[in-house]
Amino acid sequence: MLELSIMNHGAQFVAEVRDLLTKFKHSTRTEVRLRVLEWREAWAELVRMAVYNHGADVSEIGSTWLSEFIDMTALRPFAGAEIARLGGAQQFLPSAWRSVTPTLTNNAGMTPWGVPWLADMRLIHYRQDMFEQAGLDARSAFQSPRTMLETCARLQAANVAHPVVLPSRRSRMTLHNLAGWVWGNGGDFISSDGKKALFVTDQARAAIHAYFDLGRYLPSAMQDYDENQSDAAFLRGDAALTISGPWLLRAPDLSSKVADQMRQALLPGVPYIGGSQLVIWKHSPYIEPALRLIRYLNSDEAQACLVLSSGLFPTRLEVLVREPFQGDLFYQMAADGLKTGRAFPALALWGLVENKLAETFAAIWSDIFLNPAADIHAIVDVHLDDTARRLAATLASN
Repeated sequence: MLELSIMNHGAQFVAEVRDLLTKFKHSTRTEVRLRVLEWREAWAELVRMAVYNHGADVSEIGSTWLSEFIDMTALRPFAGAEIARLGGAQQFLPSAWRSVTPTLTNNAGMTPWGVPWLADMRLIHYRQDMFEQAGLDARSAFQSPRTMLETCARLQAANVAHPVVLPSRRSRMTLHNLAGWVWGNGGDFISSDGKKALFVTDQARAAIHAYFDLGRYLPSAMQDYDENQSDAAFLRGDAALTISGPWLLRAPDLSSKVADQMRQALLPGVPYIGGSQLVIWKHSPYIEPALRLIRYLNSDEAQACLVLSSGLFPTRLEVLVREPFQGDLFYQMAADGLKTGRAFPALALWGLVENKLAETFAAIWSDIFLNPAADIHAIVDVHLDDTARRLAATLASN
């Protein structure tokens, strides 16, 4: 019997996967045991599978986790013929495909070590009624970091009490959110060889300054929020805009008042594309059944169903040009960002860099809240420089 582990993207998604596995059993006579992991516990559980060579045969993993499992020699790579049976690399979003073909991990080459499954993209969610109250046109409100700050200022001047809510507690979501600012300004976080921190270059530093300038419009009642609290505040109607993922559109606690007025827009710059991949563990003795399962779960039909139940996006380009996505204005808008967005690099030490930046950005927010009259840019610079210094030797020896 095969075992598949997935992340919990909600009850409807899990039920949809169970239904797909029932159909898979009927068509292939292969039974699949399903294991559902919570995001907060998934990393530790997947590491146990890797270390002890025991557990699921196929797993859904976060897109930035791949290189670490490759370095643990825990995964089975995919052969060219196996990818060809999925339609080839050209069938997938470019950013999603790059995330499964790391170029710098030991012995990885350009070999695909996973198959893109679901995509996540940061979006601006905003209240149309509050924008009308401030006389704002969303088509020009988010064109650049500068216009976004001007938008928050106009909302505040129009007596919108809470212009914006953002996660500010330690969370990778802050890094995911501000990536668009950095990439859009020509900056980056780490060099292509993985040996140098680039988040202290002029381009990256200026972009990070601009993102944290939004803190001027973050109400004191909503400071020190994690991503769940930030999402919940917007869904209750407590703020005019937020930055989050597409799952807000299907959130069970979305109030009808907010739902009627809720709209979406692309971030200024280059949006971050995250999501998940399907991998085969090296310890699995069921390679052919595992490959069949991945082909099945990655089919256009399966992705279309799972996108609707998870609130995420497809990684297969063909799904975006079929109904119900082709005729939906939201998906038409999102498709532009999905095709041009970027993923974080699949580098051996990226997980370390991501964790350090998550800590750094949380510390920046904390200092901004403790010292509201202080120079935000100076606070940012102190923390960025310190983090770059602490990472320098580790990256250089990579």
